[in-house]
Amino acid sequence: MTKVVLENAEVIAALDAIGSRSQLCDSSGRVLGYYLPQTCDKPVRYRGVKSPLSPEERERLIRDEGPLARTLADFWDDMRLKHPEQFQ
Repeated sequence: MTKVVLENAEVIAALDAIGSRSQLCDSSGRVLGYYLPQTCDKPVRYRGVKSPLSPEERERLIRDEGPLARTLADFWDDMRLKHPEQFQ
């Protein structure tokens, strides 16, 4: 992840005042990116997002991958262990 250091006190104050996920835009309205404050108590959720794979295809991939297959939950658990500073 790239770290951007802000030095403009007005920008820092504006970001500190944001309490939820927000779009960051330039003066023309062009979206530059998204901001999730450290204090935001609403975790990012993907509820309602559908998998492009059918249940049968997921099962086939798990079966064919054998011992290399793992769930997404297992993947994220591994990432939290390897990179704890990213998940604080």
